[in-house]
Amino acid sequence: MSASGLDFLENWIGANVPGQKGDRAMAGKLAAKLIADAVTAGFTLADMGLEEDDVEKYMREAIVHLDTPGTASD
Repeated sequence: MSASGLDFLENWIGANVPGQKGDRAMAGKLAAKLIADAVTAGFTLADMGLEEDDVEKYMREAIVHLDTPGTASD
């Protein structure tokens, strides 16, 4: 995990993850886009503190939290 990787992840989520109530189906598409954009920017999942199996779950949680800050994930 690197500070620049975490900054990339936070900025990417702010720019790409709209709070969409109940639209968790979008998580898979967002996960794929995050991975592609990270590779293009020179970051690995490890740089962002993520593992491949966790990216889609992380996106679902981001959608829920952006829609309703402070909401527990499922």
